[in-house]
Amino acid sequence: MTVFAGTVDLPVRPANAADAMLSTMPVAVTASPENSTVIGPGLVRVDRLGLELGTDSSFKCDLAGDDPLSARVETRQSQTIARDEWRVRIETHTRLSCTPDAFVLRATLVLRATLGAWEGDNAVCQREWNYEIPRD
Repeated sequence: MTVFAGTVDLPVRPANAADAMLSTMPVAVTASPENSTVIGPGLVRVDRLGLELGTDSSFKCDLAGDDPLSARVETRQSQTIARDEWRVRIETHTRLSCTPDAFVLRATLVLRATLGAWEGDNAVCQREWNYEIPRD
């Protein structure tokens, strides 16, 4: 989140005599981080597992001049998981625009799929959503 100006008012709990009776919180316990190797932009290998994790995404906003009805927001994302010959890829593409009467949400992908999941080159799941949300 980027905030360029403004203030945030948060509630403040007043001190209470019973607070002295509270025990301190224990130290957090977590697993040690896995050793990994950066293979390239957006691609990392978890060394111990030989698992490659990849991500590629884009975000685009458009507005033509002073025309609010020309506003468009688009996102594209591709996630990959691979080890040896096994590969899985999930891709999404969403687009939000508007008309004078509705907000239009389209979720699509190449080949008219909006959510696609692949094992190797075989699509195992594809879906498409098209919604129009009336404006008040």
